[in-house]
Amino acid sequence: EAELQQIKEIVDYIQGPSFPTGYEAVPTAVIAKPPSIFAQQVTVAAGSSNGVRLDDPVVTDEGLVGIVTDVTSNAARVQLLTDQDSHVSARVLGSSAFGIVERGPSDGSTLVLNRVPKDEVVDEDDIVITSGWRVGGLTSLYPRGIAIGKVSGVSRRDVDLYTRIQVTPFVDFDSLEHVIVLTGGQTRGQ
Repeated sequence: EAELQQIKEIVDYIQGPSFPTGYEAVPTAVIAKPPSIFAQQVTVAAGSSNGVRLDDPVVTDEGLVGIVTDVTSNAARVQLLTDQDSHVSARVLGSSAFGIVERGPSDGSTLVLNRVPKDEVVDEDDIVITSGWRVGGLTSLYPRGIAIGKVSGVSRRDVDLYTRIQVTPFVDFDSLEHVIVLTGGQTRGQ
């Protein structure tokens, strides 16, 4: 019954208004969990034979999971947003505050939105989404508007150049069972 509910939520997301325009969905199961707290990667049961390519974004109906970093014909490795090498351009919804989401200094259960100028107004409970930028022929790997998390803390110290913003991710990375790989996106310069 729980698995049927998960499938229903995935279908509702794919058919809903928040699904990124210009992408195809490849729903798949997570077949291997992160090997350690330092290597935050999962393996999924979809690969190049399903249309999955290197650098395809990966989501759930809750929000951003990560990006495909390795592909075989029947499986793919996904670097999670909680990996220490993961960096995502993001913005605060309803604000002009932009920055880079990275793993927080702790165990990865919180993220940090870095490089937000101190004059930007950001409050607790604000929503952080992917920025999905395009400059000339260059585009971000992630489409615009994918939910990342909610602001859980804001720190503005006089000695810092930027505001430090803690973000609690919407996705529960410890219980990932199904994800959606976004394929064929417009971020490829189409």
